[in-house]
Amino acid sequence: MSRTAPCRSARAASRRGAVLVMVIVMLALLELTVLSSLGGTADDADEVVLRIETLRAFYAAESGAVLALSDELRGLTPPGTGDELLLPNARVEFLQTPWDDEGDVLTVEGRSDAARRRIQISLE
Repeated sequence: MSRTAPCRSARAASRRGAVLVMVIVMLALLELTVLSSLGGTADDADEVVLRIETLRAFYAAESGAVLALSDELRGLTPPGTGDELLLPNARVEFLQTPWDDEGDVLTVEGRSDAARRRIQISLE
């Protein structure tokens, strides 16, 4: 009977070792799954930031155009070609103005970080 007791404990230790190896393998697979899902999240976050910057650039350009037209209509001196406005998160540049170039097109560009949006308004 003493022979069977050591044999059983060796089998139990062997099983415990196998279970430990399986747990380590499962944890490694779980970690790989989590890391791969987080990699896609970083790309999504970059895309969201770019969309926000693009909207800021568009609204900056639109605001610049409205400002220039309202100044002209009120008889104030509107921004001229090459003038810039600095906003908290964006910059507005007047690329072409009808009152400077004797044309009928107002072109305003808004910038926010890497994003740029340009608005052209034809005045008749």
